[in-house]
Amino acid sequence: MLFRSIAAAVDAVVVLAANPSVPAQTPAELVAYLKRSPGKYSYSSPGVGNAFHLIGEMFQATQGVQLLHVPYKGAVQAVQAAASGETQIAFSAVSSVLPQMKAGKLRALAVLNPQRYAGLPDVPTSAETLPGFVRPDGWFGFLGPPGLPAPVLRRLNGDIVSSLKSPDVRGKLEGMGLALIANSPEEFQKMYLEGFEVYARIVKTAGIEPE
Repeated sequence: MLFRSIAAAVDAVVVLAANPSVPAQTPAELVAYLKRSPGKYSYSSPGVGNAFHLIGEMFQATQGVQLLHVPYKGAVQAVQAAASGETQIAFSAVSSVLPQMKAGKLRALAVLNPQRYAGLPDVPTSAETLPGFVRPDGWFGFLGPPGLPAPVLRRLNGDIVSSLKSPDVRGKLEGMGLALIANSPEEFQKMYLEGFEVYARIVKTAGIEPE
């Protein structure tokens, strides 16, 4: 590989959100609703081939529903589209969705992370509500050159993980809608490779082409 994994720092908290016009209060109700009208409803993302587009494709494949993908120029526009009713659903970082939720323009149905988000304690995770759906971690991490000596790698990992887990840093990250990972180099490498394989399968299955 062209780099050495040091540590995955954080993962963005991602939510499945719906416009209030959608008559669904839970992910199961949403899936049932979408199955009654395949291809009639749409979801927005910040462009073709981005992580949120692929998450939408994964949602369709695992839940047996059909949605129209509507790409926008950025995350703000994609969330606003769902909030205004141009699209019915958005897969987005919680930091982008929360303002629209507070305004009553979007409803979070599921957190697409392994654990519930402290800022939305009543919103279930996808593991609780969407059988077969497992979103790869969308990590932000630390990478080094491939020849990084093992003692240096271990020292860097230890210092980074210790800093990330400090109460002050952890609190600020969670307040920004980021979930702490702070893992080992081996765990980070495994996470990277598995995520790459999953997204590659989605791209192939959905027939997504670069623009």
